[in-house]
Amino acid sequence: MIDAKRKGKKPPKPAPQPKENVISLAEVLRKSLKQEGLSAPQKTAAKQKAASPKRKSA
Repeated sequence: MIDAKRKGKKPPKPAPQPKENVISLAEVLRKSLKQEGLSAPQKTAAKQKAASPKRKSA
């Protein structure tokens, strides 16, 4: 490639990148549940409180 540039030729085109197949599992689940006529589970306040316990002061 460097020799081609020195000789004044255009460098070769890089190989095309393969498409990434990234899937959001949460989005697929929502679509699947919607097709079945069900609703996606909602987060409850109890779960949110349990996730962040508070420390007692001494």
